[in-house]
Amino acid sequence: MKDEQKCEIPYFDPFSPEAMRAFHKKDYKPCNDLPPLTYIEQLWNNDTVNLYFNLSALDSYDLSDNDTLNCCYQVVTRTKEDDSGVELTNCEYFDSWPIQLSAEIEFLLVQCNTKPLPNKTSIVVYKNAHVLVRKKPEVLKRIEDKSSEAKKPLSVLLIGIDSVSRLNLMRAMPKTSQYLNENGWIEMKGYNKIEENTFPNLMAILTGFNQTIACDVCNPQTQGKLDSCPIIWYKFRDQGYATAYAEDQRYIGTFNYLRAGFTSPPVDHYFRPFGIAAERFFSNNTCLGYKHYGELIYQYAVDLAKQYKGKPYFGLYWTNSFSHDDVSLPSSMDEKMRDYLLELNDIGSLNETIVVFFSDHGMRYGAMREQPSGWYEERLPFIFFSLPEWFKREYPEFTENLKINADRLTTPFDLHWTLKHILSISTETNNTNDEEYAGLYCPKSQSLFHKIPYNRSCDDACITEQWCTCMHYVKLDKSSLMAKSAVDFVIQKINEDLAKLENKCAKLKLKEILHASVRIRLSEEKFTYYRAAFVALPSNGEFEFTVKHDNGTNVFQLAGEISRLNMYGDQGKCIDDVTLIKYCYL
Repeated sequence: MKDEQKCEIPYFDPFSPEAMRAFHKKDYKPCNDLPPLTYIEQLWNNDTVNLYFNLSALDSYDLSDNDTLNCCYQVVTRTKEDDSGVELTNCEYFDSWPIQLSAEIEFLLVQCNTKPLPNKTSIVVYKNAHVLVRKKPEVLKRIEDKSSEAKKPLSVLLIGIDSVSRLNLMRAMPKTSQYLNENGWIEMKGYNKIEENTFPNLMAILTGFNQTIACDVCNPQTQGKLDSCPIIWYKFRDQGYATAYAEDQRYIGTFNYLRAGFTSPPVDHYFRPFGIAAERFFSNNTCLGYKHYGELIYQYAVDLAKQYKGKPYFGLYWTNSFSHDDVSLPSSMDEKMRDYLLELNDIGSLNETIVVFFSDHGMRYGAMREQPSGWYEERLPFIFFSLPEWFKREYPEFTENLKINADRLTTPFDLHWTLKHILSISTETNNTNDEEYAGLYCPKSQSLFHKIPYNRSCDDACITEQWCTCMHYVKLDKSSLMAKSAVDFVIQKINEDLAKLENKCAKLKLKEILHASVRIRLSEEKFTYYRAAFVALPSNGEFEFTVKHDNGTNVFQLAGEISRLNMYGDQGKCIDDVTLIKYCYL
């Protein structure tokens, strides 16, 4: 008897009238209408870098005939204490150009002031930032020590955008989506998140751990624990790869929001020190000088590919600034995003690099979340793979399996095993097993280069009922006894957890039930699953949950994490518990 498919995700039109009422296309707006006064020229063959002053741009600035400029640059470096410390050199003044920058300089902040005159105050005319990927002798030596003429280097680029569903990529970034579909990128249409927000979904990719295990083994609230965490970029580094990690908007950084971050730089090319210094320098977390934050992140990715062309590298690049809080804002970066992907192709990187273009989840609150597709969009982020042509020829079975898996249920856990598989292919070592933590992984997760079972279920994929898009529910009267009982159970559970904070947070009580549903089930099943959303006082917080009900004992049990559906802002600002902050009202 043929296996039955256990996951059937319903189809939604990304351009339905309901969805388009919640979406409003945004135009790209440059950070500055004036041309920049400084620019960088980098020669990749010998890593010579020159800083130039753009004389022809001066006429665009509102300067009087008597005004002359004092220009200087500061170099940003990371202090050794922790992930929050940065140092800036004294401002190095220059009045001739080009200026050849020394090999250790990676991050620059540039400022030009008018020279002070009698009875006239000096004013700031120009501020900008420049980001570089430089050759590092210790990295080059590592690559050389591990190099093998028998194997082609297979690099990895993970390029991510926060909070973009598969449907919203089509809706908000049609030019990018068209480029991907017309140029052989392979889309995983059943890619299902495994937890609520960014940290656990990225940790599943980087470590293979779920949130509980990640917080145990890698406890991100404890200084130094992330440094000893088995994050996969360390495995690539140990096999001779150059490594990089960049993320914008440092205050919500994946490893730093209510977390301790890294004691030592976790990768060879680490963007965070620059982000800290630049956000202070510009008093901005959207534009850093003449470029949007996200543009700097993605250019940093392209520059990594240029700097290590022909050599193995692993990079993770993540942006929040144009997607985290606004379902429409990604549309402003559509052409820019497509152009970065085009540039990777133009410089030849796509023939030596497996590129994963992806998100962590869809929008978790707001008008789009309230649409018929919103529940599914939150759970189904986009993900595309680009494979080098030589890889497709040399590994046709892996390529075909990836294409088959495009229509099957997949998860961040599977992406983790795929990265390990890539490392094994590239280095001829066995990296598909991790002896120390082997028992902690989702047992049935696997590389996407192997065929995912047709009859895979959410249980097989380690997706809890709360996040599973495979199961079908029908509407339940929100005033029914079961709906009220389920909501009462969840509020009681939240209050029990808040009690651990010793009365720092108000006790929650029900304001109203927004909706409820029940899972279609077979008559012989022991459990019945319910979903509901409610508003709680005094915070007016909106919460959504899934519970399972034991039909014999009449006992409820949570079937996954409780979601917050509206922004909690600073309601819990005085607590530092990353789990309970969404419930807390001070």
